[in-house]
Amino acid sequence: MGAPRTVLVLTCDNDPHADHLIPHLLAAGARVVRYDPADFPIQSTLSARPAPSGWRGRIDHRAEPIDFDDVLSIWYRRPGQFRFHAGVPSRRLPFLRSEALMGMGGVLRTLPCHWVNHPDDLVRAAYKPYQLSLALRCGLRIPRTLVTNDAREARAFFEECSGRVVYKSLGAGVLSTDPREALALYTSQVRAEDLAEEAEVRATACLFQEEVAKQFELRVTVVGDSLFTAALHSQECEAARVDWRRGVDDLRHTTHELPSAVAAQCLALVRRLRLRFAAIDMILTPDGGYVFLEVNPNGQWAWLEHVTDLDIHGALVEELTRPPTTGQVVADLRPLLPLEVCDA
Repeated sequence: MGAPRTVLVLTCDNDPHADHLIPHLLAAGARVVRYDPADFPIQSTLSARPAPSGWRGRIDHRAEPIDFDDVLSIWYRRPGQFRFHAGVPSRRLPFLRSEALMGMGGVLRTLPCHWVNHPDDLVRAAYKPYQLSLALRCGLRIPRTLVTNDAREARAFFEECSGRVVYKSLGAGVLSTDPREALALYTSQVRAEDLAEEAEVRATACLFQEEVAKQFELRVTVVGDSLFTAALHSQECEAARVDWRRGVDDLRHTTHELPSAVAAQCLALVRRLRLRFAAIDMILTPDGGYVFLEVNPNGQWAWLEHVTDLDIHGALVEELTRPPTTGQVVADLRPLLPLEVCDA
């Protein structure tokens, strides 16, 4: 049996990043199979048996069977949620979803292949308090931060920061699951009157941070041991001053070289998170300081290649197609966590 050669891309049908990268993977000679686990169990079947080196078997999917022995690497992008026949009683759906997750997710986790990124690592790395703690350990500077649902603590923090405070979501930042109400929650400035209503803060955990003065913002894309840094000149655009995502289409982008010490700290953080890909957001302050904000373990990057000369796709192709190490076996059966991560 020859060396594995299939790059398995786990993502939904509507994923511009996969559309962008797959042609480059094919040009590099890889066999690429794009598969959305949402097609299971209606449009695909899973058959697998245990073996010492990881489960062996296949997924029969449309015209592209996925033989587990042939999987070189898995790019975990944006897989959808499992779908079931419309006639299934709603009371049975939680059980069916759980069984699909434990079956499909459990088998895929055992494959002796290279993940970018492993789903369990993605879930753990998405916790912002965890990121911030590790960032400090790696020597990165972070804003003064408070996580609380105590309005008194929030008001004291507001005074401590002289009223320069922002609020940001701890998770995906979508306010409602109802499509008619689904609104993205951007980073926003906090006013004293926002903290006057006890019930608003008390309702759930809130993340408050000192608002850091910006010269411009940085998007540091890490692929393996390589860093690609873009400067986002958010302070030139009124809509993007607090959260660059509000005005990303109007931003001026340039490339930027991090100081070697900051670059080493970013790499150390990504390694501690056990990631092979990550998108780090930072601020360059007016006095030249670098402040870490957060890391998105499955963040967006393709738009940067349209506005700069950064070759992120080249590094990803190399990462996903590199030969396996001798005797590579994945014996690390980490806890089975939900295959659900967000990206931005």
